[in-house]
Amino acid sequence: KERGRVDVDRLSNIIARQKGVGQVTVVDTLCSDEGKKRLTEIAEESPCNRMVIGACQPYLYRPTLKNKVQNAGFSPFFVAMRDLASIVHAQDALENGKDLTETAFHEIQVAIDHLKLQPPLTIEQRPINQTVLVVGGGMAGMEAALFLADQGVAVHLVEKADTLGGYAGNLVHTTIDNRDLVAVAKKSAASVTNHEKITVHLNCEITAGRGSFGSLETTIHDNHQDKNTFLHHGAAIIATGGREGKIDEYCYTSCDGVVTQGELKEGLYKGTMDPGTMETVVMIQCAGSRKKEGRRYCSRICCIGAVENALAVKKQNPDARVIVLYRDMTTPGFAEEYYTAARMAGVIFVSYDLDREPVVELVDDKPRVTCFEPVLNCDMEITADLVVLSTGVDPEPANRELGRIFDLPVDDNGFFTEADPKWRPVEFRKNGFFLAGTAHSPMGIKEVIVQARAAAQKALAAIFPETINQACITSTVHLSLCVRCQLCVEICPYGARSYDLELDRIVVDGAACQACGMCAAACRNNAAEVTGWSDRQIMAVIDSKMELDAL
Repeated sequence: KERGRVDVDRLSNIIARQKGVGQVTVVDTLCSDEGKKRLTEIAEESPCNRMVIGACQPYLYRPTLKNKVQNAGFSPFFVAMRDLASIVHAQDALENGKDLTETAFHEIQVAIDHLKLQPPLTIEQRPINQTVLVVGGGMAGMEAALFLADQGVAVHLVEKADTLGGYAGNLVHTTIDNRDLVAVAKKSAASVTNHEKITVHLNCEITAGRGSFGSLETTIHDNHQDKNTFLHHGAAIIATGGREGKIDEYCYTSCDGVVTQGELKEGLYKGTMDPGTMETVVMIQCAGSRKKEGRRYCSRICCIGAVENALAVKKQNPDARVIVLYRDMTTPGFAEEYYTAARMAGVIFVSYDLDREPVVELVDDKPRVTCFEPVLNCDMEITADLVVLSTGVDPEPANRELGRIFDLPVDDNGFFTEADPKWRPVEFRKNGFFLAGTAHSPMGIKEVIVQARAAAQKALAAIFPETINQACITSTVHLSLCVRCQLCVEICPYGARSYDLELDRIVVDGAACQACGMCAAACRNNAAEVTGWSDRQIMAVIDSKMELDAL
């Protein structure tokens, strides 16, 4: 035994004596051009059909070396790589005086035992339906549909209301940066309606969905004509949007002098609310939001909306006293300048905590607000002409049902959950489904448009190929062992498994399966199995590992 060194010649002799090993070759500097060329020659000349490569830091060269071997005629599923450098540098091996040559052999043996039982795997192709379904006819849905249609993609746009535009496109006439979203939405709606690549389905709701990426079928029910239509598409974008949150606190349901920010905005636009008659306006932020119960999240746009309405009131009535009661003012980025403008205009901002929330009471038919003033360190009573509540943004109520139909995750608040917030912010874990706008979370119109375009680009890239490679490593079902308990169907995170009532069997959608193995872990009879990772292969690997640990 020689510490810190692997005897390559001895290692080769040990491996060559193993059953099933037909050839052992030593290649110096496999990562060099000469080494890669030699590897290609070995693969072309070898009579073997499986290959194990033991090298230093193979994760740096794995794609290149596997491509070389594959081009020489080897199946990529019959090639395994093991890192021998980590054995040499392992401190526990050096300190315990282990025979590093035998340790390296057992690492190679693990790969050999696994490959011996590896079944032949093939990659199947199937056509992609190059049509996209967009669910939701709001600002995000229309933007995504137009982007795809302009690229020549056929689009089905499904909206449950009788008009396009959503909440923002029908009610938000002005924004803090002087945008008329209703006008923008009308222009987009006209473009969507007249586009030859877009089929608009109004007054329609989704009732069923089946299939997987590339070949999806969605059933929609036309509420106006009371009939079902079957839409065939390859991918889908969920853009269901949101709406202003409902509330029954702060005397909202019992006093006309208590309104929401959306109602104040609409009243100022239509002229039904006259700031000239208002001496005192109190705005309460986070009304019904950011608590342990109910709306637990921050809607992000409420503070900007409050600042916009406060500036509008002060513009029409500079003598009006506008007081904003807030927990945290969220006016990020360039919106900070409007917060500064509001303070310069005389808007008063007073902070409050959850343990001392404002209280609204009716006194002589007028709302009276009692709040704690932290600077004066005392309670303050304000008789207001108008109390305005920032109630936040609620998700579309149909999100949970839609998530059930398409097997898409919905969080506790009712918003859809992306695959990964950093790397896949507009994608679902389920292939072929994408996410945009307030269906994901409350956000401003700029973010809505950016997300819609990003989701459309992702969908375009996904359906652009004419065919899709079906995964070769997928889950299978041993029907003789299966008791049809359907535990694997319930636990599958990708909706790849289903129970066929007519055939009385569990069916696996190879295009949807991601070979995560959760079905195999849940199955009580070992009827579910991932190809390439059978019980025999796993036990062989475990035996090799146990022998390695026993050294």
